Amino acid sequence: MHPERLPNCRVRSAMSMLARVSNSASALRRDGRFLVMVILIALIATHIPMLYGWLQTGTSEKCFWFSGFTIDAGDNNVYLSWIQVSAAGHFWEQNLFATEPSASVKWNAYYFVLGQIVRFTGVSALVLVHLMRVALIPPLIVAVWWFAGLVLPNTRHRRVAVVFVCFTGGFGWLPRVLFDEADFGPPPDLWQPEATTFGSMLWSQHFLLPLILMVLSLGLLLTAERRRSFAPALLGGLCLLVLSDIHGYDVIPLAIAWALYLPLQMLWQRRLDMSAFYRGASAAMVALPGVAYMYWVMKRDSVFAARVLVPTLTQPAVIYLVAYGPLLILMAWAGVVVWKRRRRRRRHEHLAIDAPAQPANATTITTDGCLLLIAWSVAHLIAAYLPVPYQRKLVMGWHFPLAILGAWGLCVLVARMKRGRAFLLALVTALCTLTPIVRIWETAREMRNVDRRVDGRNYLTKPEVQVIDWITAHTPAGAAVQPLPYMKIAPSGYVEADASFAAWIPALTGRRVHFGHGGETPNYLKLYTPWVYFLDRRPAMNEQQARRWVLDSKLDYLVLPGFVPRNKREEKVINALRPDRIPDYLVQVFETPARKLVVLKVDRDRLRALDAEH
Repeated sequence: MHPERLPNCRVRSAMSMLARVSNSASALRRDGRFLVMVILIALIATHIPMLYGWLQTGTSEKCFWFSGFTIDAGDNNVYLSWIQVSAAGHFWEQNLFATEPSASVKWNAYYFVLGQIVRFTGVSALVLVHLMRVALIPPLIVAVWWFAGLVLPNTRHRRVAVVFVCFTGGFGWLPRVLFDEADFGPPPDLWQPEATTFGSMLWSQHFLLPLILMVLSLGLLLTAERRRSFAPALLGGLCLLVLSDIHGYDVIPLAIAWALYLPLQMLWQRRLDMSAFYRGASAAMVALPGVAYMYWVMKRDSVFAARVLVPTLTQPAVIYLVAYGPLLILMAWAGVVVWKRRRRRRRHEHLAIDAPAQPANATTITTDGCLLLIAWSVAHLIAAYLPVPYQRKLVMGWHFPLAILGAWGLCVLVARMKRGRAFLLALVTALCTLTPIVRIWETAREMRNVDRRVDGRNYLTKPEVQVIDWITAHTPAGAAVQPLPYMKIAPSGYVEADASFAAWIPALTGRRVHFGHGGETPNYLKLYTPWVYFLDRRPAMNEQQARRWVLDSKLDYLVLPGFVPRNKREEKVINALRPDRIPDYLVQVFETPARKLVVLKVDRDRLRALDAEH
């Protein structure tokens, strides 16, 4: 090369490098704008039911105070109670939905930190959980974007995958008459929060951090295999360690997924790679203390074990085919196309899915990423039907691999078309996103029917709010308070007992209850039924049995509904304990206007004396 040409070569090289940097910066800006748009849509969509619920406030007596929860508030009350325990200065998690003593050796890092925020800032626990939902949705979407980039090199396909993960469901939008609800109920994508990512974002903050940790752990393990490095594997194991403490159920399908992926990858490559097993074992060793700790807590704390083993069984597999139907159809289509393409190529050539840099319309997916997504999908199918009572809780995260594979399948379908690509992409995406729209509508419809709900209420009445305020201000921190069920005659003629107010006592005051949640209170029905008998004052429980029941319950206060019969039929059918018939071992300490609710203090000395006499 001539010396006089050197400056020109250097100039061209510098200009080329600047162009590459400029293109990379432009791509980052476009990706950033896309992520901001998806995050804003997710935040707006998941808060539409909350806005509707807020607008309902004050429209009826039962809608005096809105909690901000739009779906069943019962489980959210449990999470609030854990924050209350930490805010009160306790290190170990305690079950406030039971008065029987427990070992209290369980520590939840996430809710402990939230409790400390409440303790030192004074912010309400209820406000904090709503803020955490807003704060965790953006990192969840960013984590999905990062993971999708590991398996889908094409940026356009990566964007489709993020939209599918965040906003798609199955055939739950079909008319309800097509499902025989007497047999298996509606598809889970329409009612089960864990079944879809949108359902988790809509329901509560509780599932968002575990979903982030699930995505990070598998993404880091995949990165470790590509780099053949132990460092990402150890970080993935650390994510699993934290996950085992926050939501330990999710470690089971992830462990199965990686145990399936490694041999599948080696079979594909037709070679045995022992270093991959070593990296997987290193991640497992980091996560093992958390799993072992949870097993030890279950053996040590019978109350915690009873909570974990509450039956939550999975629906039949056919209904999950309906729930994930569109994604499975797209995934199957892509599999057929790729398989046909593989058969046309020579065995020693790389598949099209391995091509590192292809045009924008290329149907690219990395081989190891595709195998991991398949293993992840099969792992959840296995976990969902393991012989354990908490099957349904193992479904969370299943939507991730199915949505990414479904998005890839759609891209494969669109790439093979010569016309109407944009129309087909928009049409299929719209059909897949119908379920979240229907879910928002169903949530609003359920909130309109607040007068007919007897469990998991999202609203409180004015007397209930007054009782909550009085309990918070006038009872000691360790007190046990039990609101008794509301008694009423249903349209069917049967007597209904509404005990949903009890779940709000631990959530908003941090006080214990004797029973308050079907999953957190051990032997819930065995405790619930005697309290109905106690109120009913029928021969099913005589006075001596009633006194013994109150004494054994270890309660300090009772909240008695001020039942006033509206007619002779109600007086005849419901012979409830009324404020004017209070036994002498219960002392009235507070009442709301019109005596709609009365707080009674349990006189234990008087109870023991009466019990000794008989």
